[in-house]
Amino acid sequence: MTRYESVMSYLSTRNARTFTRLERERAGITVPIVAAGESVFVTTSPEIEQLVGQWRLLLTEDSEDGDMAQMRFADYAWRNRFGVPSKAALAFAEIVGEIDIEGDRRRFSLSIKPGPEFPRIVPGRRYLLHPAFTDFNTDRVIGRLREIDQAGAASVTTVLTSPHSLLGPRTALKGPVRKEIERLLKRRERRDCFTASQPAGRAQPHHRQPADACMGPSGHREDTFPCPCSSDTA
Repeated sequence: MTRYESVMSYLSTRNARTFTRLERERAGITVPIVAAGESVFVTTSPEIEQLVGQWRLLLTEDSEDGDMAQMRFADYAWRNRFGVPSKAALAFAEIVGEIDIEGDRRRFSLSIKPGPEFPRIVPGRRYLLHPAFTDFNTDRVIGRLREIDQAGAASVTTVLTSPHSLLGPRTALKGPVRKEIERLLKRRERRDCFTASQPAGRAQPHHRQPADACMGPSGHREDTFPCPCSSDTA
């Protein structure tokens, strides 16, 4: 599931960059900018503010070659690498500092890590900023789950299906893993509408509720079943 979510996020980012130039600009996926210096740029697009905080953006020239370069970029293969592909005619970029607003123009600075084939920045030339997919966590999470499996203390299946069994005093699970399981159990209890007094009484028989305590799916009163979210259930 972790890998699946990572791949789906990658595909969402990657597919958005395959739209036409006009579609991408209208949707705010691609932001057109103009160089005002080696690392200073200006734009009239308010979408630039949505890119603040994204440490990896793709910077290309506003040209057919630049568009081909961003479409050829292999996001998933480079999802957790810091270097730029050796034959890429693009650069990795990140907005640094604040964006200065001057009328309808926005001025900002970029930290740029160019690829070997990326042309030199020329003031007055038009460029494009594109989103890029990054993921430094999935491989670490899967690796940790494999460690748990190999340790023999508890399989990943046990972590998912019976987390309560891993919190006994004799369990080998300690530290961050134990804390994470405890956090997930608390989330499950909140999701299932349990109050502070209810977890200990889940095994107790439920008392019949008043006729107006719960409403059935059709909107009619259900006086034969207890309300699972009532504080009087336990």
